[in-house]
Amino acid sequence: MSADASKQVVSDFYRLLSEGDSKGAVALLSDDIVWVCEGTTPVSGRFSGLKSVLEDFFSVVNDHREEGITFNILEMFGEGDSVVALVEGFMTGKHGPYNNLYCQIYRVCDGKIYESLEYLDTALVETALFGKKITAA
Repeated sequence: MSADASKQVVSDFYRLLSEGDSKGAVALLSDDIVWVCEGTTPVSGRFSGLKSVLEDFFSVVNDHREEGITFNILEMFGEGDSVVALVEGFMTGKHGPYNNLYCQIYRVCDGKIYESLEYLDTALVETALFGKKITAA
């Protein structure tokens, strides 16, 4: 795929999630997707296959939020099937506001996302979604 086509798939993914169209967003994920969320939070790890990504990652996040999420793409760079997106996400977690900044690296093939490597503020995940109190040592 061209870089522009790959960036369009990623842009569409964020737009559909922001619009609450999870079915449309999931349709852009490959059946054999690998999703990696860096860190040590309850949603950190490597999730292989669409079933695992939906049940072990997205479902857990969804269970710990109060409302849908809205994304704002700040910057996006692409070369071939690789896309890097710097994105703001806004929602309310079960334990407070969750306004996170993400850097995600995607690989896109045949109009589907087949790999995502996600970097984000893990302390915010712990506090806003899971209610963990984080204090300085």
